[in-house]
Amino acid sequence: MAFPSGASVTKGAPSGNATSTSIAQPAGATTGQLAIVLLALDDDDTINSTATSGWTLTRFASTDDRLLVIRGWIGAASWPLVVSHDSESAAWMTVLIDDADTMPVLSTGAEGDNTSPDPPNLTHGLGERDVLWLAAFASDHGSPLVGSAPSSFSGLDRQASLASAQASSTQVGYAWRQHAATALNPGTFAGAPNEPWVAVTLAIPGPIDHTPTTQIAIGDTTLDVGKIRIGDQPADRIYAGDTLIHA
Repeated sequence: MAFPSGASVTKGAPSGNATSTSIAQPAGATTGQLAIVLLALDDDDTINSTATSGWTLTRFASTDDRLLVIRGWIGAASWPLVVSHDSESAAWMTVLIDDADTMPVLSTGAEGDNTSPDPPNLTHGLGERDVLWLAAFASDHGSPLVGSAPSSFSGLDRQASLASAQASSTQVGYAWRQHAATALNPGTFAGAPNEPWVAVTLAIPGPIDHTPTTQIAIGDTTLDVGKIRIGDQPADRIYAGDTLIHA
């Protein structure tokens, strides 16, 4: 197995309020990469946001801001990504992921009103896998920018909107951790504005190794299930299309 990894991050903010946000494909994106777009919008949404073809959109909201988690595969999703929404200020980040096996598993959203956005616990339900975990948030007010990521997370990155007034601004951010676990509670960010926030946890599984490590001996007439291995997967984790190799 192998951990997915972040290949690149692009980010930006439209100038002023608008009823849609258009995001271009990042330079250097290659077919098969997973694209995760985190879009923060000031104030709660009164319409159902939509995205262009090939994208999956999930909306998380607090009393004063929204976080849209939008994901798609490079080569399959349409660019530019255009997201419709209320007339609000916005900030976005596009994270490109290498070696993702499937779309991410998302937690429910958590919300609060303090300086410490707290992404919730997530059990991904995919068995024993190498996983790239993302902890993400949107916070009302673009300043101050969140100052630190949850413990054991790296790569803190943030983007504030370009609203002319602080009360009309927002910010989005994330951090990551590679960790082979079936469940994780990331912990809290720190240093956010003392304002409403919404946060979510994502689990991105890596590919499963299907390389055989044992052989069937000539003359075998029975199979001992306990001896069957495909890579490091035991007999109860063999998948369609695998060749069974027996010691």
